Amino acid sequence: MAKKENNQRENKPKMSWKKKLLILVCAGALLVVGVLGFIFVFVYDGFGLESWALGWSGALPEDMSLWGASSDGYYAEGRNDYLYARVTRERSTYIDVDEYIAGYHDLYIRNSDWLRQNDVTVLRDETRGRVSVYSIQVGAMPDWNDDVYTYVILRTNTRYFVRALFKYRSDRNAEEAVKVIDEFADTVKMTVSFPEKREGYDDISPEISYSWSDETLETYERLANTQRAYFGAFSADLGELEDKLGRQLPMAMTYFHIEEPLPLEKLQSWYEEGKLTELTLQLTATNNLELANAPSPLIEVISGQYDGKLREIAEDLKAFGHPVLFRLNNEMNSDWTSYSGVVNLADPELFSQAWRYIYEFFAENGVDNTIWIFNPNGLDFPAASWNSYLSYYPGNRYVHMLGVTGYNTGTYYADVTKEKWQSFKEIYDGIEKKYGKHFGEFPWIITEFASSSIGGDKAGWIEDMFEELPSYGNIKAAVWFDYADFDPAKPGTVARPYWIAETEETLEAFKKGIEGMPERFYGD
Repeated sequence: MAKKENNQRENKPKMSWKKKLLILVCAGALLVVGVLGFIFVFVYDGFGLESWALGWSGALPEDMSLWGASSDGYYAEGRNDYLYARVTRERSTYIDVDEYIAGYHDLYIRNSDWLRQNDVTVLRDETRGRVSVYSIQVGAMPDWNDDVYTYVILRTNTRYFVRALFKYRSDRNAEEAVKVIDEFADTVKMTVSFPEKREGYDDISPEISYSWSDETLETYERLANTQRAYFGAFSADLGELEDKLGRQLPMAMTYFHIEEPLPLEKLQSWYEEGKLTELTLQLTATNNLELANAPSPLIEVISGQYDGKLREIAEDLKAFGHPVLFRLNNEMNSDWTSYSGVVNLADPELFSQAWRYIYEFFAENGVDNTIWIFNPNGLDFPAASWNSYLSYYPGNRYVHMLGVTGYNTGTYYADVTKEKWQSFKEIYDGIEKKYGKHFGEFPWIITEFASSSIGGDKAGWIEDMFEELPSYGNIKAAVWFDYADFDPAKPGTVARPYWIAETEETLEAFKKGIEGMPERFYGD
């Protein structure tokens, strides 16, 4: 019987290659028709523009001209004459989605202290089945900016949800804006996502349009073209560190906050030693503490409330007269700074507006010696599509270098945060992959980095770092954070010791790594 069946199979006519090709073509055609039908259903279903590829659908006006990119998060945004919309597909990192939304997305926009500090009035707070609508009016917002924020969230039976932010002026077409928002809330739904590269962030590159001094332009070109990264440090006592190293470093880094004076004497002293300064300005009046109990520094900046202070900083920068690597509001895509998106209405556009405001303010006041560094945190906190580091990018005119930050934090908090020991290569391979596709034309600086000693061989880490660093061609400078993180639950306890001279072994590894490197950036 088996033999007969085999003979029947052997005698069965074989399909010709032409028929096979025809079947493949037909199958392909059916697939195309199906996809086109899917597009038709979700893009033109009678309500207006919708996004089918990014994992959601919902009615929006056809004149909103949605655009977006799914390579770094599912989002789409658009604006018409009276309304701005940004819609994202999100995934909770908690099992409890409501806890995640309350603990990240809504943490400050529903906080009574933050609302009071920023003159915020709740306009409506309602739930429609799985859809919540929360609308507030920000009294502190300047007259030219949107002052009504409405957040629409669609929950599902999974960890995924859809989040939409709408903004408009309360004194311009407000009724029409509310109608559009309500229509979206009634029609929004989760869909199957089809990640694809879309327009949005394909044209990122530095534009040297700033009226720099000759020395500043020469400094930038030297950094951009160097084949070996310059080294520097942030240290509580840089002179003592250099004594231990037995040599000077060509770069140094310092911080100051918006309420503090620019450290002019320090900048001048370092310049006389031949150092290039990385100058970090943070818009915080509370040292990035008490985040809920303070006005939004971003709103204060764009409202002109800090113009007097910014004018003082501009005059001091002009008085110094030499180049600085100006790092404004680093790690904005986090949840631990006064100027972060989470703290400021969960709206990255406010950050970009404040950045451009300060840039133009300096330009109008004759500052010609600042090289601007855009420096997001290596990871987004929260890891949300709306909080992608790209959402904070202020535009090509306003950025000259990319700042990257990646620490080997060690394992002190392993039981709490599951942090693990990471090599320099593991950290910066990930950073290169993440940023390289968008910022490959920029010179990069590691604005701060270090390795803890808890959980591994710190001296070996330093040796490997110096060996691996030359393989990252975009990195033109690196600044070591020569200090420590302390455990707030145990005052005085060091959680992450980052000191270069922590041990003789770590000091010798660093001394060996910088052998032959220039000791000065300026002068012989």
